[in-house]
This record gives sequence, C-alpha cells and structure tokens, in this order.
Amino acid sequence: MDYSSTIKCVESVLKYTNTDKILIVDNASPNESAKKIEQWINEQNVQGKVILISNHENNGYGGGNNFGIAYCNTHFEYKKIWILNNDCYLESNALAPMLEYIDQNNKSIVGSVILRSSDGKLECYGGGIVYPLLGKAKLYLKGEDKDAIISYSDLSPDYIMGCSLLLTKQFIDEVGLMDEMYFMYSEEVDWQKRARNFGWKIIVAPTSYVFHLGSGGSGGRSPTYHFMRNKAAILYNKKFYGLGFTLLSAFLLMGVHIIVERKSMKNIFSGIHGIFVGLKTKVKRWKK
Repeated sequence: MDYSSTIKCVESVLKYTNTDKILIVDNASPNESAKKIEQWINEQNVQGKVILISNHENNGYGGGNNFGIAYCNTHFEYKKIWILNNDCYLESNALAPMLEYIDQNNKSIVGSVILRSSDGKLECYGGGIVYPLLGKAKLYLKGEDKDAIISYSDLSPDYIMGCSLLLTKQFIDEVGLMDEMYFMYSEEVDWQKRARNFGWKIIVAPTSYVFHLGSGGSGGRSPTYHFMRNKAAILYNKKFYGLGFTLLSAFLLMGVHIIVERKSMKNIFSGIHGIFVGLKTKVKRWKK
C-alpha cells in the first residue's frame, strides 16, 4: 500500500461524498505506510470516521478485500459497501449515482466509469468482456474520450472492474467473499460470474467517474504482470469450465502470448511459466 496515493484517495472521498465510515486495509505493506496513514488520520482529526486495519500477511487483492469485509461484518451494521482501490481518486461525487442505481435495481452490483489519471481518457466503461477460451478480457471503450459513453451507455459488461465496485450486504451473504486463490487478477471476474448464477445484475452508473492512477502494484506490463495474469486465467477456467476446456485455452493463450510479447523474451517466459503454474495448481470445480 502506497501511503501517498491512499491519502489522496481518502481525501477525495471525504471531500466529495458523505460516507458513514472509510475503512483502509493495510495488506501487510513492507514499509511504513500504515504508520504514515495512522499519523495522517490523527493530524486530520478523522478518527472514528476513517479507520485503518492491518492484515498480518499479504493475501493479495481478494484477501485484502475479504479482510475488510469481514471486519465490517463484525463491527458495523451496514447495507452497502463500496470497494475503492487506493490508487483511485475522485473529482466529483462518484458514489451518489452508484447509490441511485443500486437502489433502483434489485439484486444489482454497480460500477463506475474509470478514467485514466494521466490524460482523462477512458480506462474502461465500468469493466469489460471476458473471452475464457483465449484466457483474455477486453475493457470496454479503453482509450476513448469520455464523451464516447453517450453512444454506448447501453453496454452491459461481463464484469465490473474491481477498483470501484458498490455491493450490498445481501450480495455478500448470498454470493460470499472473493476467492483468494488468484492473489492478483480475476478475483472480481470470478466473484461476478458467481453472482450472475445467483441472479445478480451488473450495472454501470454512467455519471460516476473515478480516476485511476494505474497498475503500479504489479509493475505494469512487466514479467510479473504476465505471470500473474496468465496464471489467473488458467485458474479461472479450471474452476468454471473444467480441465478439457482449460487445456485448449492454455494452448491458445500460449500462442497469443508468444505473438504479442515476441519482442520480450522475459515476458514470454514469465507468461508461459504462469500458464504451467496454473495448470499444476489444484482447483475445486465450482458448483452453485
């Protein structure tokens, strides 16, 4: 957890929204981020409104969110929970339209329009579409101007990007927590696929704008990124589609990966390694 981006995120939430509580999860950061944030909370005199909790080990994106949700289940009576990545920030009240949509649509989970902080262009319209056989996902309207959403506001993504996701307590009780086996990537895709099987709808609030600083946690499109992304794709397919489908997917994913990353042998080998690690990992087949 980078304390400067976390503080920027929390400051923007305090400025633009009227949330009851803000819970910050320190996922066993190997630095003094937790101490810096605790100091900031005291300096700003927002104790009680902003709460910092620390996980004893880094269990990845899913584990960190599960730790926070479990804390809320134990300490608060709540009806809704907003998952917001610490590398995001607001420049308007992004929460208000999300609340409006979730209140108007029974059994729904709601996401935001995600904008790149670097140039204000779309990172995605809520989320994207999943291509399981290729082990890939495509973000809706990535790189387009913000005005592009006017023509595509009826898009219905397969999943909402996990950096801004509004849920209800009913969702948590019915669908359960995130699957922590992935560690990084595919957790929210898995979560929402399970949700669809329980009759939940996935909705984007088109006037909810969240700025995203980027994927600094995995080093961008680094060898680590390709290892974790490809491993997660294989684990996801094993869980939901079975071994035969996964083997075909692994073959296709490997071919696409080699072609796309042909200029970087490190990326090629890391991505292939991720595929084989995913294939060797035991995964329990999901059943509703």
